[in-house]
Amino acid sequence: MIKTENEAINALENLSNILYALEQTKEINIFNAVGMSKQEVKHSSFLSWLFAPQQIHGKGNLFLCDFLKALYYYPQNDNIEIFSNSNILSATFTYEEIIDIATASDIKVETEKVIDNPDSRIDIFIYSKEKNSVIVIENKVFTSTHDDQLKRYELEVEKLNTDKTLKKIFIYLTPFGETPTDINGEYQQGWCIIDYATIVNNLKKRIGNIRNQKLKYLIEDYINMVDNKILHNNPTIRSLCKKIRKEHQEAIEILLNYIDNVDMAYKYIAKNWLPQNIQNYNYLNANGRKLVFYTDTIKNFYNKHGHKMEISEGLFKFQISVMSKDGPVSMDMWLSKAEESEWTEADVKIHDILQPNKKMGKKFCTVYSCPILSLEEREKVFENDKELYDLIDERLKFFIDRFLKFEKQLLEI
Repeated sequence: MIKTENEAINALENLSNILYALEQTKEINIFNAVGMSKQEVKHSSFLSWLFAPQQIHGKGNLFLCDFLKALYYYPQNDNIEIFSNSNILSATFTYEEIIDIATASDIKVETEKVIDNPDSRIDIFIYSKEKNSVIVIENKVFTSTHDDQLKRYELEVEKLNTDKTLKKIFIYLTPFGETPTDINGEYQQGWCIIDYATIVNNLKKRIGNIRNQKLKYLIEDYINMVDNKILHNNPTIRSLCKKIRKEHQEAIEILLNYIDNVDMAYKYIAKNWLPQNIQNYNYLNANGRKLVFYTDTIKNFYNKHGHKMEISEGLFKFQISVMSKDGPVSMDMWLSKAEESEWTEADVKIHDILQPNKKMGKKFCTVYSCPILSLEEREKVFENDKELYDLIDERLKFFIDRFLKFEKQLLEI
């Protein structure tokens, strides 16, 4: 039983050492090396390579056949209102006709396919004129559907259906067989469901019969990457997790009870406060603990002085950010420039409005900072969410008053 602060610190340090050991269980893996686990486009490219019969893997239509068979027999969703794949497919195809698509001599497998609308890129597109069939695969590894993209893909494919005889299969591929939805979050009918575990299981069944060692190593790496990074099925990691839970339960309880309001603060400011209080803002980044933006007034000021806002990717001449790191949370306005260049006249004018007595740095210069949450408030247990949001609103009154005055001064220059 942990009784003192030192015992708690020791317990957390021991847990940290175990977690470090867990990190070292990672093996050399080509897909991890190229960062594929986090990039849907690369997943789509590899799967397309497997599915294309003419590719140099030399397995012909084997992988595509396995995929289509598994698609047809994919288990019924627990929600009886969601149609089974076999129910959806049998409206157009017999089982034999589905598998027969993979035998087409003219079959093409493409990624990021554009039919007409450049904003509607189909992740994996499989087409055969010979079989008069098209397969659309929407691949969602880490994200979910947005706007009406599934419906848009259906409409794009329909542009190929000039004689109204084209047979279509729409597939929603996700890590765990999530339900395809429309813009309102409602079930998008007509889309078959399949998961990454099914693909991995198919490959595991085939791996023993693959004689080409390079291909075998490649598929083994892919299986391990998906198991570890997406499905979290690594048995070594599961064993270590059990050990951690058994031997470090009290330290885990400390971690679970640790309070940090910073994520709620970021989300509230991005989704509620910013749209209600600042007009014509432009997001540079609004993801997780990153919130950076500027306004059209600032952009127009720089344009007026002959400058673009962007210096390089992710770096802008003037930006407003929520800053936190491990300490207090604040809303800051700051200038930036390339290190080898000089501060422009526009930069200096903004600096003189907001922070005339501060020396400008070699690359960055914070010209205003408004506290939002102290470290104690960041770790405080609030009675309810509204209490936290009210506190943030109160603090940001000081920021918005100064910011609106600043924008007015820019317009007068």
